Amino acid sequence: MIPGHVLIGVGDTVELNCSVLGAPVVYVLWKRNGKPIAYNNRIKLFNEHSLHIRQVTAQDQAMYIK
Repeated sequence: MIPGHVLIGVGDTVELNCSVLGAPVVYVLWKRNGKPIAYNNRIKLFNEHSLHIRQVTAQDQAMYIK
């Protein structure tokens, strides 16, 4: 899948997905503006590969990479 822009409204929830295969199990490190993401009660890693952000704020605007 080619990366692209995702438009989400303030207060919405977004899930950014990443599909990986490998043995041993592949670990995904998400980054926000080039820095590792600090997960919390609003920003979580889901199913070990997908980034889940609830109650999006204007400060969440950034480049997210995996």
